[in-house]
Amino acid sequence: LFIAEENRHSAYLKTYMDFHGVEAARQSVLDALFRRLRHLGGIKCEVTVLVTAEMIALTYYDALSKCTESKALKRICQQMLDDEVPHVIFQSYTLRRLTPGRMDALVRKLLMNGTLLFVWGAFHGVYRAGGYSFSRFMRENNGSLRQSIELAGGPRLSRPSPERRKMPMLKYVLLAAVLLVLFAAAYIIRCLKSGRRGPAIAVALGSLAVLAAGYFALGYFITSM
Repeated sequence: LFIAEENRHSAYLKTYMDFHGVEAARQSVLDALFRRLRHLGGIKCEVTVLVTAEMIALTYYDALSKCTESKALKRICQQMLDDEVPHVIFQSYTLRRLTPGRMDALVRKLLMNGTLLFVWGAFHGVYRAGGYSFSRFMRENNGSLRQSIELAGGPRLSRPSPERRKMPMLKYVLLAAVLLVLFAAAYIIRCLKSGRRGPAIAVALGSLAVLAAGYFALGYFITSM
């Protein structure tokens, strides 16, 4: 059902773009990496990646609806927002049923904030036109993430042994770190080619900060097990 709705969303936008003579963009690096990441770690990894993308979509379509005068596009964005909220709730509860681990929240925060840096770099024009500052963009997306983590953080039906928990958690942390590095490298190269050194430096420093925080948090977790 959710896949059918996502396909309808794409069809709505494609119809609107065709009507106005807007050429569809080719697949982005961000989209390609997200698609690959979804299939690397099993169902839990796939749902985590999907719910991250859909939470960010909530702010994107809100901003898009506010920066256009087109009534048709506003209706499309509102329909997407109406559909995405139940998706996020359902996927959050799905994560709750997949035996939440101690590191899940950290992994989701790393994935979310690493992705947000690149989404802002690629679409900050839409966000700013829709009334979003960088701080508001980060605050609202992380607010959605906190609510999703609360929905996903219910009581565990079974408690795996520390040995069984440790390796999957490390795998998710490493996947998030690899994703962040790849996104950062792609965006930095793009900025340098276009002569924009400022954004490249900001993304590099932000990525290093996120990686450092993840490294120390992971070290604390491992030593406490």
